[in-house]
Amino acid sequence: MPRRRRIFTDGACYHITHRCHGRKFLFRFQKYRDFYVRQLFEMKKRYKVDVLDYMVTSNHVHLLVTARDGGGISEGLRFIHGRVGQWHNSQKSGEGAFWAGR
Repeated sequence: MPRRRRIFTDGACYHITHRCHGRKFLFRFQKYRDFYVRQLFEMKKRYKVDVLDYMVTSNHVHLLVTARDGGGISEGLRFIHGRVGQWHNSQKSGEGAFWAGR
């Protein structure tokens, strides 16, 4: 059975956490954390999501976000997590998941 879709309320503030696949320390190097932050600000511009605060640790991220259109948060997260996963795989000449499921 498919999982229920998340509902984002317009203008609400959300604390979002996302962990790396298998609880691995995929952000242990600064270049990976820097790339994530660059993509975070690209997401902010593209999807009109306000990033109130963020923290990138060695194996997960915390985001505090809000958006006038709640659907922009979902689309923005799909964008940033896809870009980071693709970039990581290109750096390591690998394939597979970067992020853990919810």
